[in-house]
Amino acid sequence: MTRTGTVAWTLKTACASETLLAGPSGRVLFSCKDGSLHFLDNGALGWVYPGEGEYLKFLMDREGTTYFVNTQSVDPITKRFLNHPATHIHAMSSTGHMLWTMETTDFFARSIQLDGNGRLYLSGPRGNSGRLVSLGLTNALDSGRNNKPQRNARSAGRISEISLLNAYESRPWLKLYGSGRYPVSPSPPDLLSVFRGAVDRDGNAPALHYFDSSLSYAWLDDQSDALAVWLVDEAQLSRGDRLAVILQNVPQFVVASVAAWKLGAVVMPCNPMYKEFELTRLLRDGAPKAAICHREHYACVRASLAGAGFAKDTQILTVCPRDLQSRQDDRVLPTSLQIPVGSLDFAAAVSSRAGRRPRQLKLDPSEPALLLYTSGTTGVPKGAIISHRALAFNAHTSAACCTIRPAACIFALAPLFHITGFDLHMCVAFCTGGSVVLIYRFEPRVALDALRERAPTFTIGAITAYIALMNTPAATVAHFASLDTLYTGGAPVPPPVVEQFAARFGRRLRSGYGMTELGGASHCAPCDRIPVDPGTGALAVGVPLPGVESEVRDETGNPLPVGEAGELVIRGPLVMDCYLNKAEASAEALRDGWMHTGDIAFMDGDGWFYIVDRKKDMICASGYKVWPREVEDVLYQHPAVREAAVVGIPDEYRGETVLACVALIGDAETNPGELIAFCRDRLAAYKAPRHVEIFAELPKTVSGKIMRVELRRTAALAAGPRRGRQAGT
Repeated sequence: MTRTGTVAWTLKTACASETLLAGPSGRVLFSCKDGSLHFLDNGALGWVYPGEGEYLKFLMDREGTTYFVNTQSVDPITKRFLNHPATHIHAMSSTGHMLWTMETTDFFARSIQLDGNGRLYLSGPRGNSGRLVSLGLTNALDSGRNNKPQRNARSAGRISEISLLNAYESRPWLKLYGSGRYPVSPSPPDLLSVFRGAVDRDGNAPALHYFDSSLSYAWLDDQSDALAVWLVDEAQLSRGDRLAVILQNVPQFVVASVAAWKLGAVVMPCNPMYKEFELTRLLRDGAPKAAICHREHYACVRASLAGAGFAKDTQILTVCPRDLQSRQDDRVLPTSLQIPVGSLDFAAAVSSRAGRRPRQLKLDPSEPALLLYTSGTTGVPKGAIISHRALAFNAHTSAACCTIRPAACIFALAPLFHITGFDLHMCVAFCTGGSVVLIYRFEPRVALDALRERAPTFTIGAITAYIALMNTPAATVAHFASLDTLYTGGAPVPPPVVEQFAARFGRRLRSGYGMTELGGASHCAPCDRIPVDPGTGALAVGVPLPGVESEVRDETGNPLPVGEAGELVIRGPLVMDCYLNKAEASAEALRDGWMHTGDIAFMDGDGWFYIVDRKKDMICASGYKVWPREVEDVLYQHPAVREAAVVGIPDEYRGETVLACVALIGDAETNPGELIAFCRDRLAAYKAPRHVEIFAELPKTVSGKIMRVELRRTAALAAGPRRGRQAGT
């Protein structure tokens, strides 16, 4: 049977099956009471081993090679061996070719196990002490060779009767989930059903808190209905179309998202800090049917749409962040602006369709819910298409694993246009029937006020946000007292920061790991005490969520043993469908259903995962991803720049920050401050370089490629500010 519940094939066996084992790629082993062993490949019978008695134990490795133990006959009454207690160990290829056979004459085996290093372990009684024998299998899998394994280790003791395909498929992390923490209920099919369920449970319950106002689920339902009708009437938005939502953390972001789903449309969030250069590329690729942005961003959005080739009459609704509240906090809210000429007011559009409802749709779980842009190995932004099933699974499972209570109050520490905020704030709130606390954008003093006023029960955000809160003198233990759990992810988490936060506020931060392509989190820490790897000093990022497969593989795609570092790959319902308009990049990232993250990781013996490096050159600054080539493209627009290379360097506050290394054209003159300002005019603030080094020549390989590794090494050796280097403010 497939994962979707469809029967793939049916086979009537000639004997009563005793034991069944599912192997990789549709292969199955089953044994019968007469000792025979049968191999199936996607329903087709491959080979049969006749057997010599009832005591048969077997397993299969990832190549389809079967290892099995066959002992002599056992008396059915006394359970004693009728013959000499010998054990025959066999290795048979997937084609039925016997690779080797070994007989032990001094003990019989009761179980067999294969570890990640390709070693077999046999256990069996010897008097009252038991025995464990390890068999080295070097080259034993080469077809055509009768390699006889040699016993290379012995120790007293007994192992459990279990068959392992590799170190990850045994899921050692499951024991870390306490009783009642493993979600047993099926995840919801789509996010619109999740939202409607929350409305039906209690429409008067708060869905959003925005400064001094609280907005109910019934209000959110009515507002999204009216907006959906307007989008159909005025923008002809329909099923499968995309709605660009270019907003900070305001209630209108949530209204727009639900409205899009009610039409079967796709939410396309964009960072409102983007400038025209950045936004144009996203809009050209995503091709939204309409856009919603802040009033102060309207001119940039209009110019970006024009640059992307869209018609002048493309509908743009503008939002005033000072609507829907009365506190008017000048610390974060922008100055109130008039409705820009040529734009349409969001509030007026919703009011014009008040009381009307769109035609009700039933969504398929496989339909796209979200188009969220990330960056990839080419440096060109890639739009990850994420289904309703993926987002609903992630939100439902994360809520259970992070112990988020029903009717939770979630503080939006992360932006909603980021996958963390979108799924782990907004979607999780819908799953729990809870509410989200919004403060437009993160500002430490405003955040502390909201924590005291709203007493949230859960939050997750970048470690830099926690550092900023910790460094705010007004922060006290009372600000964090209401929170059941506090999670962080999106950037490397220094263990000393976790300890400093705990010492000051009495609360321990829990780590997590995820990415846009996974619809949110794939790993989280199920408890407060998180191990630190003594070799690398890295804090564990957590363990896989239930229902998520996670492995560490070498360059050939084979799973690595416990403790060895390689690329982290992930499979499960949370994985994106593909990248929009990028078939080659999709095929590279998604292989056999596994998402190849590009992050270097390892797993310890208890199932904790650690991120020790990044395979990609991506810079992670304050939880935001910065792709060097995008910054380099801007630097190359400066008339004095001949060559440019951008790398990440360590930063105590941001985790990493951006260093630009440039070489100038001939006698051209410029300085670091000018180059930083040039980039800030064209890029979001977190992407712009904080430091600039001017070189006579950038280091290169013999083939002419710029050596980023050498630039990082040079930056690491630099002691303090030097000539030609300037820190950004």
